[in-house]
Amino acid sequence: MKTQMIRLEVYDDYISARDKMGWNKAGRILLIWPESGRVLHRRLDLVLLQRHSRNLGAQLVLVSRDAEVRANARRLAIPIFANLSQAQQAHWRADRRLRAQKQPELAPEPHPRPDLQSIRQALKPPTMGWLDKPWARAIIFSFGLLAILALAGFLAPSAILELTPQSEVQSLEFEIQARPDLRSLTLSGALPAEPMRVLVEGSAETQTSGVQRVPDSFAVGEVQFTNLSTQTLTIPAGLILRSLDTPPQRYVTTRAGEIEAGPGSTFAAPVRALAAGAQGNQTAGRVRAIEGALGTVLAVNNPRAIQGGADRSLPAPSEQDRIRLIQQLESELRLVALGDLQDNLAPGDLLLPASITVTQVIEQTFEPLSQQPANTLHLHLLLEYQAYYIKGSSLTNLAAAVLDANLPAGYTAVANSLEIEVLQPPVLGEANQPGAIRARRRMQSRLSSEAATRLVLGMPPQLAVERLGAELALANAPIVRLSPSWWPRLPILPLRIGVIIHESPGR
Repeated sequence: MKTQMIRLEVYDDYISARDKMGWNKAGRILLIWPESGRVLHRRLDLVLLQRHSRNLGAQLVLVSRDAEVRANARRLAIPIFANLSQAQQAHWRADRRLRAQKQPELAPEPHPRPDLQSIRQALKPPTMGWLDKPWARAIIFSFGLLAILALAGFLAPSAILELTPQSEVQSLEFEIQARPDLRSLTLSGALPAEPMRVLVEGSAETQTSGVQRVPDSFAVGEVQFTNLSTQTLTIPAGLILRSLDTPPQRYVTTRAGEIEAGPGSTFAAPVRALAAGAQGNQTAGRVRAIEGALGTVLAVNNPRAIQGGADRSLPAPSEQDRIRLIQQLESELRLVALGDLQDNLAPGDLLLPASITVTQVIEQTFEPLSQQPANTLHLHLLLEYQAYYIKGSSLTNLAAAVLDANLPAGYTAVANSLEIEVLQPPVLGEANQPGAIRARRRMQSRLSSEAATRLVLGMPPQLAVERLGAELALANAPIVRLSPSWWPRLPILPLRIGVIIHESPGR
């Protein structure tokens, strides 16, 4: 009988369910409740749907796990099942009231009923006399009993075959190549490489190897002023004098004095270099200029050398110290970055260590600064590293495809047995060297339940074991279980023989 299947949604009510039933032409309507949600759980809803299905001339059957719906359906004598498979396999009994509606009403009898018993006896053919003999009945009973026994021998026995397929290890080594420009793998071994970035911060210090000369004492001496005017002039303390060098050295008078009027009058004054260190030392006759307005009415000269300026040597960082410290700290941070990148990988992913590079120097600070003496040089770095990796799913898919292409005939791969060993990771960049992996998995002989059944139909158990062992690739001797156990042969019907295929033992 034709069946209309209607799936309800969590938002359906009686009105929408009735609309889905529509003008049904099938003899049966199968309403399927959703897995979650409360839909049409009231008894009134089921009463209205049952009434509508009767108006359509169809039998209503429900599929639901809702306890309330199931209870209401049983009270209303509506067939209900837990799942669709159970509903399709079960025999539906027609609604008695529905059958009553479809039965036509009988017209009243116009005359009394005939005696059907008499008519039936009159029409019965005469029996053969020999059938009443005891021996004839015994023979017929014996034939019937033999037929029943033969049918029981044909249908009653059953058997179970337990088979363990032969297992082998499939192993293959092949090259792989990482390609950042790819979006999917190729069977030639090219795999897409994905970038990954990580921030790493660290500090380091080293002993300085350079020498920095710093001023230690000031050069001092004496200069002689000559009056160029007719006036008496006052020479203040702190008057700035300059030498003829390039760049010029500057000196300052340390004591005030007065020079007599008249051209050619002289005055000797002590001076000190403005800048400490040996650079303030000056030979005789080199200090010749006066800064300010007095330079127009006075002349100056140092008749003797200005001496006493000295420098002191202190340890200081050199440029080589800075370069060496940067290289040392970057090398240490590279190892830290590799560890962090490895920790961020998903299981099965392959990191390409040779591809790691510094993409950005976020912070680089030296202490002390340049041109400052110190016994140690300290460096703080914050770097961004980038490296490429190959996803584990890409490696697995490529290895499975390569192994499948080389799978021997008559064998099938054992699920979840694939193992990948990286022999050499590929190298990106200018070298662009391919890598190598070893893919390994278990495979087992392909067994067919139908073929194994056909081999042993009606055979004695021992002969069946020998034939299965000779015809099939098995890891262990097959096991044949008969029910009843004393039955001498395996069933003739294939449907009475079950086959259990165990997973092959791993190696």
